[in-house]
Amino acid sequence: MFTRRLTSTTLLLAVLLGACQPGATPTPEAEARTAVISEIDNDIQSRPTEAGEYASAAVGQSLQVGGQARSGEESRARLDLMPEATIIRLGPSTEFTLTGLRTDAASPSTRLKLLAGEVWIILNGGTLEVETDLGIASVRGSLMGVLYDPAAMLMKITCLEGICSLSNDAGATDLTDGQASEITAPGEPPSPARPMSPCEYGGWQENSPEAAGILESTGHFQKTDVLAYTAINNCSKTYHWVFSGPQTLEFDTAPGETVSGELPQGAYTLTYWPADGSGSSQENSISAESTAYQITVCSTP
Repeated sequence: MFTRRLTSTTLLLAVLLGACQPGATPTPEAEARTAVISEIDNDIQSRPTEAGEYASAAVGQSLQVGGQARSGEESRARLDLMPEATIIRLGPSTEFTLTGLRTDAASPSTRLKLLAGEVWIILNGGTLEVETDLGIASVRGSLMGVLYDPAAMLMKITCLEGICSLSNDAGATDLTDGQASEITAPGEPPSPARPMSPCEYGGWQENSPEAAGILESTGHFQKTDVLAYTAINNCSKTYHWVFSGPQTLEFDTAPGETVSGELPQGAYTLTYWPADGSGSSQENSISAESTAYQITVCSTP
């Protein structure tokens, strides 16, 4: 009788102790990530899968890894990465491939191959990398723009806010709020971080409404009735510049010098040439709707 009662008591105690032990917490399944086209302005084409063909894109269309999208001239689009709500904005004449979309609830990561054009990224968690033939741009938080011009062999990033980097086999440059860097030739390392130009801030203002608060708080929100210009001289000679339009402006830039300023908004003709008269003049037209304009002579000195 005593033995049977002891056995029953032991079993009951084991059950009670087991009930008090913390159970193994089931690991929640990470929500599947998607890349969805949410805005289309003018001519946007997409190829949702690697095996598909390019066709007119539609709002709500998803891109899988290997899928592509491209914009025509004067065309823009917005791509949303869900569920974290990261935003990628495409500028005109831009094409990219979605090469990575890793699902990780703690730290989602995305990778793009930028074939040409410009994108503006508003990161809302995790990391995002943009690869070109010249290097890799990455952002860990929170706003980064990437430009790639394959014809000029130029890659540039602007780090409006957060922690960004530009790297290749020749080196790496880390950037933070309001800084920019570029790679100007294959095999060349990224340039040291420099302050963003008014034109680069203008690019954010024109293409990313999400950046308006940061631009205003940092004093870089530009008036819509002015043309912010930037002239960069990477040549070994002094250049002479003439803006002709609502207001005429002339100035020189020494080798390696950058000049920025503002003019009343309107249609302008910009003419520039070596100040010593050793070369012919060149002429560019600036539309009346432009609020920012940047030009560089000689991609490398």
